[in-house]
Amino acid sequence: MEDRVKRIEKALDHFLPERKGSLSETVTDAMRYSLLNGGKRVRAVLTLAFCELCGGDEDMAMPFACAVEMVHAYSLIHDDLPCMDNDDMRRGKPSNHKVYGENYALLAGDGLLTKAFETALSSEAFRNVGMERAAYAAAVLARCAASTVWWAASALTLQPKTAPFHSMSCAKKTPARPRTSSWRHA
Repeated sequence: MEDRVKRIEKALDHFLPERKGSLSETVTDAMRYSLLNGGKRVRAVLTLAFCELCGGDEDMAMPFACAVEMVHAYSLIHDDLPCMDNDDMRRGKPSNHKVYGENYALLAGDGLLTKAFETALSSEAFRNVGMERAAYAAAVLARCAASTVWWAASALTLQPKTAPFHSMSCAKKTPARPRTSSWRHA
């Protein structure tokens, strides 16, 4: 598993390079702070393991595994914002908004969500699995990221603590999981 995590980290760095001297430098730094700031990479590891289990080549699935991690990092940034859970720490380090401010944290989360689909639909993904499979995988990711269960769970955390079912809000924060892998036999 350590080898997979190292390969995922390298691929994430490849898909989200530094932008020194550009207008988007601070936003990119904020995106990289949350995306590359540790974590177990469980979602990406499971994506690659599932690909391998289905007989696919996990190197070909790497763009999609990175896209899944980007969506996850986006959700954590937005979840930590003061208007949501207002968490000051994430993975033992200051939350994105504590380091970069709310405005940049919001942009970083939005940027990671957009970058996830750019990665899943990258020329590398097209070369690896073809346009049709890459588009299907991106559509599955979009459907999961747009899960109303995910949004509803976040909305529950905004309710007063006395609201019914408030104690259940954390139990349902994981988005729906895809039922198939478009990277199979890639």
